Amino acid sequence: MNNLNVYRNWALGYLEEVLNGAEYLPSGVCAHQCWSETMVLQPIIEGLIGFEPDAPENTARLHPAFPANWDHVSIQNLKFDRNSFDLEMKRNDGKTTYWIRPEYQNAFSLDFNPLLPKGTLITEIKLNGKALPAGDIGNITFSELKLKLTIQGDYRIDVKHRNGISVLPYTTDPKPGESSSGLRILKTALEGKEYSLLLEGKPGNAYLLSFYIESRNPTGFENMELIGQNGNIYGFEVIFEEGDEDYVEKEVLIRLD
Repeated sequence: MNNLNVYRNWALGYLEEVLNGAEYLPSGVCAHQCWSETMVLQPIIEGLIGFEPDAPENTARLHPAFPANWDHVSIQNLKFDRNSFDLEMKRNDGKTTYWIRPEYQNAFSLDFNPLLPKGTLITEIKLNGKALPAGDIGNITFSELKLKLTIQGDYRIDVKHRNGISVLPYTTDPKPGESSSGLRILKTALEGKEYSLLLEGKPGNAYLLSFYIESRNPTGFENMELIGQNGNIYGFEVIFEEGDEDYVEKEVLIRLD
């Protein structure tokens, strides 16, 4: 997510190819190169949208990984070969709906694998209004929604779910010349009723993290302090103690009911 904000700085119309690791400054490499745009475009196309076309096989893979607190996304003109389609997502409590709308009537195959928060339990899937048999759903959890579709005309996918948990992206707004002091999320894991994160931060700094928790309640937490709640979103403060190291690691944990 932080890479997407690089376009806000320096000259319009191009992006710096290489940034200094210690300070938010260009490293002197020529920025006037078309592939420098990859720093922003690749996280969007391959990361958030998860679009992987295969024109010779007339297939595509769509693996959208939108942050758990996004309630609406609309994307137009995903193109490959003679195909072009739009993707829309709407999410409210307990339900996420996806629409796939092709511009042409050329049939193509689509592997649709939307990323869901860890621990998500899917209770119902409808394809164009028709529910999948219960035996085809089972106990689907985290990222196991894998549908192989033949797209020819509009497609609607309704997913009912509960129990997911996800940390929200940590983003910063550095100004050119500022020293690096941000937080890194190195790893997340859900084991039973415990959701843990391995973090890396600068000693002496405090960071605010937000979590999306659906249909469950936190019963305890370690190495961070709860500072607020708004619906399914919980805010925590994580403090890294003073020290001599440039960066240190710290594990935080949420216990769920």
